[in-house]
Amino acid sequence: MLDEQAKLCFKSVMQRFQARKEKAVKRLTKSNPAHFVAFDVLEEVD
Repeated sequence: MLDEQAKLCFKSVMQRFQARKEKAVKRLTKSNPAHFVAFDVLEEVD
């Protein structure tokens, strides 16, 4: 999840993760849409 500067925001992730009631989940889905980010970490071998 991204903040206003398009940086990853752990606080927003936790708000959605902890939401239990359907109404809260729907509200957070609209106000804080999730984005999938994947990356590889490559090791340089000498």
